[in-house]
Amino acid sequence: MNKGKNVVLAVASFGGHWKQLFHIVSAIQSNTDNVEFVYCTTDASLMIEDKLYVINDFSADNKIKALGAALFSFKVLIKERPNVIITTGAAPGLIMIISAYLLRVKKRIWLDSIANSESISKSGKLAKYFTTHHFTQWKHLEHVGKNNRCTIYIGAIL
Repeated sequence: MNKGKNVVLAVASFGGHWKQLFHIVSAIQSNTDNVEFVYCTTDASLMIEDKLYVINDFSADNKIKALGAALFSFKVLIKERPNVIITTGAAPGLIMIISAYLLRVKKRIWLDSIANSESISKSGKLAKYFTTHHFTQWKHLEHVGKNNRCTIYIGAIL
């Protein structure tokens, strides 16, 4: 458990999702003190000085792997006790967001990948119900809905 320290759990699949997440984390790190970052990704080969968890990559259609990822997510969340979870998506990020919601993590942030220019991703649409902040990188995908179920445009990360 991390007492007195703000813990941010940053979650993304490898590739473009990871690259976008790393840009966000770098911006936060350069403007914030007293924050510990913990990472969770699908690539074990990443060279990171901070704490890194590796979650199995899977398709949202694979229920068995999704269940395994959910159990893993609970383990990470209970161990690290983050104040904030931020993800740029894909199925592992969705599972972590849902798990964080169930464990009452205070801030749960979803940033849909810039690759999703036509519509919010399938995972992003589901994540909207479990996040405190839901963002898009495309102006035409911004949507203000009922019951705080908004997708806010924040500009392109890359």
